[in-house]
Amino acid sequence: MKTLAPTNLNIVSVALLSGMLSLACPLTAQVEWFPIDVPSDHRLLSIDFPTDDIGYIGGQGVLMKTLDGGLSWNQVEVSGDNINLDSEGAHVTDLHFFDADHGLLVIGEWGGLFKTLDGGATWTQEIPASDGFCRFKCVLFEDEDHGLLGGGGCFQSGLVDSYDTGIWNTTDTPETFDSSELINAMASKENIIIAVTNLSRILRSADSGETWVEVPQPVEEPNITDVALMQGDIFRATYAAEESFGIMKSEDLGLTWEIDGDLATFFYPDMFAIHESQAGRAYVGGIEGNQGILGLIISQTEDFWSFDLVAQPIFDITSYGDSVVWAVGDSGAVYVNVNPLLLSLEESSERFPHAIYPNPCENELTFEHGLMSSGGQVLITDVLGKTIVLKVKFGQGMLRIDTSELPSGRYILTYRAAGAQVSLDFVKE
Repeated sequence: MKTLAPTNLNIVSVALLSGMLSLACPLTAQVEWFPIDVPSDHRLLSIDFPTDDIGYIGGQGVLMKTLDGGLSWNQVEVSGDNINLDSEGAHVTDLHFFDADHGLLVIGEWGGLFKTLDGGATWTQEIPASDGFCRFKCVLFEDEDHGLLGGGGCFQSGLVDSYDTGIWNTTDTPETFDSSELINAMASKENIIIAVTNLSRILRSADSGETWVEVPQPVEEPNITDVALMQGDIFRATYAAEESFGIMKSEDLGLTWEIDGDLATFFYPDMFAIHESQAGRAYVGGIEGNQGILGLIISQTEDFWSFDLVAQPIFDITSYGDSVVWAVGDSGAVYVNVNPLLLSLEESSERFPHAIYPNPCENELTFEHGLMSSGGQVLITDVLGKTIVLKVKFGQGMLRIDTSELPSGRYILTYRAAGAQVSLDFVKE
């Protein structure tokens, strides 16, 4: 692990097309990541949004909650038997909420698994079935009644226990007798489960986690940090290793793995988190390896990969809606790919009896919003979330946008007024 240190450097970006670095390529593919102030400067390790308004962040001795889509965050004073975020080494390593109030919290490495029914105010401890299951790291739950807990034994290697309608059960996890091993993360497609460990192993189950086998992977001695199902049937896994960097992928539901060559980059990163938004875009987070200081967020849309440096290393990524993406990391770092001014607004087409034309457009785009107003706020972004600055002329109940200098492609117009907003796609020919 490289040394992590705070920095006040601004966000910078470079863009890659089809995995090939091109310094001559204009930075039209970069993603803007906006920092969000939170009441903690501790390392943040997990984030989850059960709804578009309500979200939770966990980390080193802290749990935070938002009620306004992430615009503002407050610390949660947790209570319950055996739960203690103030003890040394108490890290919230995973969060999974089923709705706004019901959720699970993992305190690693020795803290335990806890469940809340009241939005995080009080917690009850869940006791796994395996004797000696004393190190906790992650959960993978289909619903409140069915799921898996990953971690390790006191004197055993990585362990997975299963939960079925109130009852915890052991699973047949392959033993290596190395008590430093932990199950770092899990992902699933129907009854296929993939579990990855900090000691190079990828475990696969074809029966929803009852039995497991170890499958080969192509990297020498990696800490395999996260795994996710993407594009419907491709598993991708992030890792940190001395002699390699990037992510691994499997196109046969986890039976065989290879290094994903599309992510070649001169940043030599260690990657810690991977996520796919509802819009089908891949996001990977970690730390650049040249100096081991700056964070790195990699984003994919179609053939474009955008490599964006941020001020702190990234440890978890999530999203809500189609494309509002969040990343958390070291020293209280929280980033979002949407202008914070738009986070807490209601998305409402009914408030705006709108029309947008011509679509596709050439030199000018007209947006009629039907309000008795000649104002409002306009935000135009490309498909990667980069803000585009264009000339806008406001009129009564409408506005006109000069698109003559806009490159051909698909864009999103967001209009904010009267306490609500509407977002519309348009195409420039």
